[in-house]
Amino acid sequence: MITTTSADGTNVLAADEGRGPAVLVLHPGSDDGRTWGKVAGLLAARFRVVRLHRRQYRLDLTAGSPFSIAQEVDDVLAVAKVIGEPVLLVGHSSGAVVALEALVASPSTFAGAVLYEPALVIGPPLGGEAVKQARAALAAGRPGRAMAIWLRDVIRLPPVARPVERGIRGRPPPIPRTPPAAARRQRRARPAGRPP
Repeated sequence: MITTTSADGTNVLAADEGRGPAVLVLHPGSDDGRTWGKVAGLLAARFRVVRLHRRQYRLDLTAGSPFSIAQEVDDVLAVAKVIGEPVLLVGHSSGAVVALEALVASPSTFAGAVLYEPALVIGPPLGGEAVKQARAALAAGRPGRAMAIWLRDVIRLPPVARPVERGIRGRPPPIPRTPPAAARRQRRARPAGRPP
């Protein structure tokens, strides 16, 4: 584990495994770096794999104001300094956006980059009025409503996935009832004396 301090004094954490040339992984949003664990495990035989736990996804940090990309870039540069050699930067989704900004801020810190699904806007900002409605719901203390607006109107979650939206808003999706014939087959398939 790497623990260091960012330019603003925030404690920066990163998982550190393996030996060899350094690879610094910036995970996507709504993650803490664990989704890259299997990849890191495979690479660790030949590379030093460092997975930054991005500050806005850490439950141990509280923010008086929203986190910025600039702060995340400072975190990346702090970890790269601890590594002490030019690193290959790997960024996934919003982590790829942070990687791009870090590359611009300090190109000599990095040996190269792999960017996977960077979230880049090439037209007008996404969401428009829906983003305003989601922010208003957040300000009103209704995070579930804000998430529902975000999923339905900005991300455009397909109707088949709407039960996910209901679950986020605090209404669990309905549990389908097992048809009577299937229930009878399930009861017959259980060994005698075993609880359902």
